[in-house]
Amino acid sequence: MKRNKLHKVGTPDDNLRLSSFDDSPCIDSADNGALPDDDFDLDEDTITAEKLPVDREYAPRRVDDPETTDSGAPASNAPYVDMGAYEYFIDCDTSGLPDICDVDCTASNDLCDVPGCGLSEDCNANDVPDACDPDCNTNGIPDECDITEQASADCNTNNMPDECERIVAARSCNTHGQVGELCLNLEIADKNIEPRINGVTIVEFDLNWSPDENQIAAAVVCVNSTYTPANGTPEVTIVDPVTVRIEFTPVLPDEDACTITLASGATCSAETPYCVRTCQGDANQDGSTNTTDAAQIKLRFGWPVSHATCQWDYNTDGFINTTDASQVKLAFGRSAPACP
Repeated sequence: MKRNKLHKVGTPDDNLRLSSFDDSPCIDSADNGALPDDDFDLDEDTITAEKLPVDREYAPRRVDDPETTDSGAPASNAPYVDMGAYEYFIDCDTSGLPDICDVDCTASNDLCDVPGCGLSEDCNANDVPDACDPDCNTNGIPDECDITEQASADCNTNNMPDECERIVAARSCNTHGQVGELCLNLEIADKNIEPRINGVTIVEFDLNWSPDENQIAAAVVCVNSTYTPANGTPEVTIVDPVTVRIEFTPVLPDEDACTITLASGATCSAETPYCVRTCQGDANQDGSTNTTDAAQIKLRFGWPVSHATCQWDYNTDGFINTTDASQVKLAFGRSAPACP
């Protein structure tokens, strides 16, 4: 078989930069003494009595990679140059310079003193340009600096500004006979209605932050009624690092819109609200129970009951059949108010 000429090794289209192979044994493994002298002052610092300080793209040479064990020469002369024409380094902002050089021209024993160095801010002194640090509220300031400079609160000390804490997914869970517990996905903005006859008994939230079990609590305020939990507050359990489970005793009232607020402890003002609406029989989650719901249940007679189809098993017995359609007819006329 003939070799494809487009993939011939040694042609100008080859990418031989170590950046493409971040576990390469060529990183930090060459001989510093083999570097030629900077006879033509390629770094434009007027010093020629030095080893060549830049690679083929005029990026700094001898940039240490902290993730690679040094194996270059001579001993005790780190940082070591990489093998090849290009030096490997992390460049989060694609500036063409190592991140540490973006923020400090004097870093790496002045090897960062090349054109373009030191132009990036580094408010948290982590040797990474601020533009590459997490900025959840997109205000141009890294989250860590928002907090330390008190531009944003972080009352639960999770290193995320309180205004960025979000519920990213919600589910209402009910037991369906022998099938077991099934959870109906509730959309964050629109189809947030629980239509099953048992109502809202358990809600699970996926978060974009990790709560502390000693700092998490839930409160409920409904539009049409006053909800009073049996034990004073709903029971909150942390299922995994970013998921909480809230059990409601008694269940949330029907034909209502209830705002569930996650609060990070009694001494913390960070709150993450979510509104769930209740409307028994509203299988299509449009806000009212009517003939459309019964007709759509009929279309699904005999379907297996799963997380994806549990909203059609109105009576939660583990089957989608005539019983569900008949019982939904008894709920015609019910409706759910809008969320506040």
